[in-house]
Amino acid sequence: MLGLPPLLLAAPRLRGEPIAIRTRPTALSPQSPGIGVVGDLEFRGGLVLRSKARGFGGFSGLQVSADGGQLTTITDKGEWLTARLVYDGRGRLQDLTGAEMGPLRDGDGRRLEGDDRDAEALAELPGGGLAVAFERRHRIWSYPHGLDAPADPLPGPDGLEDAPENGGVESLVTLSDGRLLALTQRYGKHGLYHGWTWNRGKWTPLKYRARDDSNPADATLLPSGDVLVLELGRSDQGPVVRLQRLPKGEIGSREVLERETLLELRPPLLVDNFEGVACRAGAGGESLIYMISDDHFDKDRRTVLLMFALSHLNDLRRKP
Repeated sequence: MLGLPPLLLAAPRLRGEPIAIRTRPTALSPQSPGIGVVGDLEFRGGLVLRSKARGFGGFSGLQVSADGGQLTTITDKGEWLTARLVYDGRGRLQDLTGAEMGPLRDGDGRRLEGDDRDAEALAELPGGGLAVAFERRHRIWSYPHGLDAPADPLPGPDGLEDAPENGGVESLVTLSDGRLLALTQRYGKHGLYHGWTWNRGKWTPLKYRARDDSNPADATLLPSGDVLVLELGRSDQGPVVRLQRLPKGEIGSREVLERETLLELRPPLLVDNFEGVACRAGAGGESLIYMISDDHFDKDRRTVLLMFALSHLNDLRRKP
């Protein structure tokens, strides 16, 4: 049952259709390409991704393997993408190769169609497999045998059916104790968004307090056990992207989750519609953080993949 055991095993190998992706590097600031540190994070490279493959784009949710070699993401049109990540001699993101795409499937193994296919969040599950959250027809499904295999639907949390069509669960992450945390994007009032934790067959409600000008778009687990929430928003000064830290001790001990800002991106820094975030431990003890953007399948927009390093985990662990 989900929540046990705590060990995260390798996800099954996905089999899809090979696709060609063109990449080009991007700086964190087009006007000042030498900028390499923002807030608590060091910029480790960025790529603009383009492909003529059918269904490419609209990416939400992100997973990166523990060794940093493989990326997995999902799309608003019910597809999954995997690819190999390539780094230079300094460990900076350099390229993406070996990409494959395939359809997400329902419990009978049929590819998803229409409003059923709007996949928005992705999380590894204890014991292997993945979970996917969908909008429009709100639900959370597990894929114990991989994203190219039939789904195993989870019972829905009470109240999720009342979420706005395009404001359901967009943040999904497995906590260090095996619980699954789900946060909605636009279901709430006054910066308090509905969420739940799933453990031993039961959903427990909670709320997440976002900044006044942004809302949660995805979440991932730091090596310390804290949760990193990606927020998107727009203020009087323009668009904003934030990475917010949730101390692990608060999740389950408080009904309202409070956050601390680790990163804030505003123009002239690169700001895009980032809807996926992932994290892994680096060889030097740092946390390596990745973000991917959703281009809404608009030819005038871009798919951007960024990488950062957070190097002061010991300081974070000492905070409450």
